[in-house]
Amino acid sequence: MSSAASADATPGGLVDQAAKGVVNTFHFLARAIAVVAVVMTLLVLVGWQLDIEVLKRILPGLAAMNPSTAIAVALGGVALFARCRPAGSHRARLVAELAAAAMAIVGTLKLLMLLHGPDVGVDRIFFTSHHVASNPMAPNTAVCLLLCGTALFTIDLRFRNGVRVAQVLALACTALTLFAVVGYAFSVSSLYFVSTFFPMALHSAAILLLMSAGILFARPNVGVMLVLSAHDTAGALSRRLLPASLVIPAIIGWLGETAARQGWLGVTAQRQQPSETGLELPLIVLAVTVIFTALLWIELDLLRRADQQRQKTETALRNSEARTRMVIDSARDAFIAMDAGGKIVDWNPQAQEMFGFSREQALGKSPALTIIPQQHRLNFEQGLARFLQTGDGPFMGKRIELTAVHQDGREFPVEMVVSPARIENAWFFFAFIHDITQRRRVAEERDRFFTLSRDMVCVSNFEGYFVRVNSACLTILGYTPQEMMQKRWIEFVHPDDQEATLAEARKLAAGAVTLSFENRYRCKDGAYKWLSWMSVPVVKDDAMYAVARDMTERKRVEAELRQKNRLLEEAIESERAARIALQAAQGQLVQSEKLAGLGQMVAGVAHEINNPLAFVSNNVAVLHRDVGVIANLLTLYEQAEAADDANRRRLLEEIRQLAERVDLPYTLSNLGDLIDRSREGLRRIQQIVKDLRDFARLDHTDLQEADVNAGIESTINIVRGHARRRQVEIKTELGQLPLYRCYPAKLNQVVMNLIVNAIDASHDGSSVTVRTTSSPQGIRIDIVDQGQGIEPAIRERIFDPFFTTKPIGQGTGLGLSISYGIIRDHKGRIEVQSEVGRGSTFSVLLPPTDAAPPDSKPT
Repeated sequence: MSSAASADATPGGLVDQAAKGVVNTFHFLARAIAVVAVVMTLLVLVGWQLDIEVLKRILPGLAAMNPSTAIAVALGGVALFARCRPAGSHRARLVAELAAAAMAIVGTLKLLMLLHGPDVGVDRIFFTSHHVASNPMAPNTAVCLLLCGTALFTIDLRFRNGVRVAQVLALACTALTLFAVVGYAFSVSSLYFVSTFFPMALHSAAILLLMSAGILFARPNVGVMLVLSAHDTAGALSRRLLPASLVIPAIIGWLGETAARQGWLGVTAQRQQPSETGLELPLIVLAVTVIFTALLWIELDLLRRADQQRQKTETALRNSEARTRMVIDSARDAFIAMDAGGKIVDWNPQAQEMFGFSREQALGKSPALTIIPQQHRLNFEQGLARFLQTGDGPFMGKRIELTAVHQDGREFPVEMVVSPARIENAWFFFAFIHDITQRRRVAEERDRFFTLSRDMVCVSNFEGYFVRVNSACLTILGYTPQEMMQKRWIEFVHPDDQEATLAEARKLAAGAVTLSFENRYRCKDGAYKWLSWMSVPVVKDDAMYAVARDMTERKRVEAELRQKNRLLEEAIESERAARIALQAAQGQLVQSEKLAGLGQMVAGVAHEINNPLAFVSNNVAVLHRDVGVIANLLTLYEQAEAADDANRRRLLEEIRQLAERVDLPYTLSNLGDLIDRSREGLRRIQQIVKDLRDFARLDHTDLQEADVNAGIESTINIVRGHARRRQVEIKTELGQLPLYRCYPAKLNQVVMNLIVNAIDASHDGSSVTVRTTSSPQGIRIDIVDQGQGIEPAIRERIFDPFFTTKPIGQGTGLGLSISYGIIRDHKGRIEVQSEVGRGSTFSVLLPPTDAAPPDSKPT
């Protein structure tokens, strides 16, 4: 049976469902009683309102129900209906408590009025007619109202011993109302008439009796009601017998009384009035009813408790059987149970899977005929018979290995443990069977590995002797396994390695694992071989399992590798020195490229300076001549001013002749032009020097924010002389650029290299255009020429160091390589677009300022 069965499918679950149905039935009866009580009391109130006697007193001559009693009972019915569900809403509980409290208050006020007076008009709260005054509430009615109201108010309250307060009060009310009902049945007024007070109405007693029963039915699964609500033998008997115990004595007594009154038994009782009726028979009926009901209730309760205990025992037994069944069915091994006759009485699913026989096929059969091979059947039957005769058997309680047979006829190894048990004077045998096919296969593979391994595989004890070695020791060391096991293994170890080997053995004895340990073992020919050991101790078996691999060849190779590594390190050192020398040479070449660029720049600068310097020099010579003449004239004027008249005339004539010879008016008017032209030449020289300084940024060599356009203009001014010599025009289309964080001198060097290359590649009379633009992707500098273009075959090599297309002696091949490195250090790139015969465009793309360049100076 599956262990995952639903609780409702178990016997306990069915009992719970049936018990729930009984409780629901009692709740229905309680609600029905509440409805009946409300309807009957409403009819009584209608009778008082409309003066209908049959509604007020049921039968002529009987006492009428007081209107206040009717209203109190109606409130009790409302409270009872709301109390039928223990888990009701808060509003329902509040209504029930208020209604129950009102019912109890009506009864209390009436009792207080009867005991102490004065009359507070409880009987006439709703009706004030003289008819109501002549029909007051009876004292026993008031007591019943108090009991029922209190019971409904405290319906879930219990004493310390667990007894329900409401059930005790309801039983007390039941006794009072039962007295009244019996009194009416036997015409004994003293049972419903208290002293000189007004008697309890018959329908008041009946309704309050039903109300008491409804209070008990509202909580049917607690307290004394457990006897009735239990779904067991006691509950079924109680629901049949207890109503009979209450009704049958009353019926028998009533029949006896009627028979005596009618003379059915030959005796006629003479009674004039109900008050004169004797109390013997009613009291006997009540006593018999109460005593018989109490005894029956007690016996049924004892029966219920015994039945509950039995159910618990049966449930525990079923659970135990279910657990046992679950353990057996979920066991990984096959389970077989046999009786003393050797017949199979139990067979779990694993047995079916292992042997191929279903449970139905195996039950009632003998294992000797189903799963035991022919050659072992006789031993099995003899062992079973021996145990039954002597109490001992060759395989009882022992773990034995044998061969079993499958339904299809194949045989396989199993391990079996058989345990005998005596149950109800009969012997049973329980066998757990484990398929060891895999274990056998693993053992065979282990032995095969042990035999075929090319490494030494051995087992030794902690005394220092090999207890098992494979045949590889013959191949590696030259010994047979027997020769290896005759001596302590330390005797095979090289003397220099013995101390370390013994230390490692002590670690193994303490439980450590050796993953790699090397020592030298003596071969049979006297030579030594290096062995690498991996060993695992098993302390409980007093054994060490080890694998040894011959490392002699590897050691030789390692020695050769160490020698080669030494030679390689020497070669690396030589290569390192060569690389340093190469780097120095590369540095010199880079410096040469820089000097070559500087030479071109200086040539251009010299040309630009020579022009203004030439005419400044000429102007200075003219000024020197003219100023000398003017100085001579001034000297003659001074001499003439100091001379006499004869000499003055001579000196004035010289002055006139000298002025005419030098054209003094022209000379005086030309002095200003000479000075202005000289100043302009000097300004041009000063601007060239400034452009040279801006190009080199001699005062700013670190990372800074710079005006890229200004640097480009300075660079163009420097190379403009070179362009004139090559008869190439430089055009600029400089867009508005933001300040850019860069190395200005390095960036100017890149622009100069690209412009000079563009000039060198251009034809006479062509132009080179320098264009700058700005976008969210950064700054773009385009140098566009109209030269011969670049062949596609060499386009991928133009940035390689030392690659150049210029004639020998006119270029080092490092300009573009250096420019590429500078732009790369700025996190940018250089792109080339070229068409043979139509020119080339070199584009420098610089990323936004937040992405370039790094804070370290580029090399």
